[in-house]
Amino acid sequence: MLNLLSKCVPTIGKAFAALYERYKISIFRYCVRMLGDESSAEDATHDTFLKLFSHAGSLQSPQALHGWLLSTARNEVMMMFRRQKRTEPYTDEDILTDQTPHDLTVIAKREK
Repeated sequence: MLNLLSKCVPTIGKAFAALYERYKISIFRYCVRMLGDESSAEDATHDTFLKLFSHAGSLQSPQALHGWLLSTARNEVMMMFRRQKRTEPYTDEDILTDQTPHDLTVIAKREK
């Protein structure tokens, strides 16, 4: 069994590398447009392809791979936005006001 597995791994690696080469630029460009930052876009692209590697067996239609990658990239970008929002520190102005963070969000939306 181990011998059979050792023969499969290089084949899987080559197939994954081919998919990566084919789609990496389009996924990276999408992430750059969404994030506006190449470093963060690289992270999102990397995470997208990690998800592909771990979920490759669950893909039902090979024709839908590019759409699946874009959808996964969008989810990764949104996750980055959520993490960033959660980790932004409060400023002194935020702390000294009587308004809650929710109130400040409502006010910011009104000002837009």
